[in-house]
Amino acid sequence: RAMQLTALHAAADRQGVRRTTRTDTMLYLRRRWLSIAMPALMASGFARSVHAQSVSMDPRVVQDSTVIRLVVTSVFQTIASDAARAAMDPAQRSAWQVTLPDSLAPAWQRFRSHLFRVVGGRPATSSDERYVSLHFTSLSIRGDTLDSEYSINGHWRCGSRWRGHSSDYEVRSVRYGTSWAPPVTTLVGTGSSAPCPQ
Repeated sequence: RAMQLTALHAAADRQGVRRTTRTDTMLYLRRRWLSIAMPALMASGFARSVHAQSVSMDPRVVQDSTVIRLVVTSVFQTIASDAARAAMDPAQRSAWQVTLPDSLAPAWQRFRSHLFRVVGGRPATSSDERYVSLHFTSLSIRGDTLDSEYSINGHWRCGSRWRGHSSDYEVRSVRYGTSWAPPVTTLVGTGSSAPCPQ
């Protein structure tokens, strides 16, 4: 973990991204745990109850329509390749499991419905051998800076075990007066397990 975080710090310096603080490090480790452990939890049934709930965040932030627009802009930019695949092969529907900052808010429900349309997706079930998960891990505003983090993970079953790959993203937007700058999305971590044995 120390080597991985050191590499991330170096990459951040090269890209002009802020260095991680101790709080950032703890958030990163928590996010990586979710990305790695979620396939195994899915098999046990525990993850299904976790994904059915909202992520605990400040409701004043997660229900703000401007904040939602900025964050989902980042998500749709990230999943552009999935949208292109769906456009070229509309008959192929992919399974998705989506955890929202507020699963009861109408705006977030509309986002999930539109996401499924864009990627040609459907809700994942326990019988799926392969699925994609989208998980928001943080969403906050400090002063005039909006920060959000989410992960997009692929999961596949190898016999009785789950394997997968993960991509973790950080979104940032800065407010100037009454307007927000376009969101900047940074890939902050990736990981992958071994493929299924032949």
